[in-house]
Amino acid sequence: MKRSTSLLSPLSVIFRTAYAEDVNFLFTGQAHISVLNFTTSYELTTPNNSIGCLNARGALTLNDCAVFTKTEFAAPLWTQQIVTARGPCSFRDNTTVTNAKSAYGWDDHALSCTEGYEREGFYTVNGFKYPFLCQGNIGCLHETTRVPATNIDELPIWEYHWGDSQMDGTPGQLRVVLLWEPISNKTSTKVKLASSLGTI
Repeated sequence: MKRSTSLLSPLSVIFRTAYAEDVNFLFTGQAHISVLNFTTSYELTTPNNSIGCLNARGALTLNDCAVFTKTEFAAPLWTQQIVTARGPCSFRDNTTVTNAKSAYGWDDHALSCTEGYEREGFYTVNGFKYPFLCQGNIGCLHETTRVPATNIDELPIWEYHWGDSQMDGTPGQLRVVLLWEPISNKTSTKVKLASSLGTI
């Protein structure tokens, strides 16, 4: 079975994006990473859809929001790394749980922030309304098991894969996007973003 993570999928209702804004200026410095429940498109998914945030291990939590730092590397863009106090973040830690229920991502390991694994490149895409994080071949959509319900929940984040036998994500799980929210001068950043979108 062929699988894909690309934005160029037949699911046009999911992947339509009609913006010309440059959100790369927001993907910088230090930030929290909010996890947003994906609606029907990137256009309609906003910070109001937040279900939690990533902790220092890279897991989805209710409110244990870690500080992430974007580490600058030379071009190309996808060599940019994000790290926490525990180490660089990637989907290459083979000790983390796999997405066993997924028809196409059954062997994918969950996001992990720790030392000792190959560097993962992250980036955002010009045209998005917000700085959603992507990796690989325009892999900007992710998957998790459910919404965290308590302060002790730590839920996995996987890359999202789709294909002809599973077009709408893994049954019973959630499609999510990762939002980079700069923590330095948050008010200024939000005003700048709103201004660039013509909402103020």
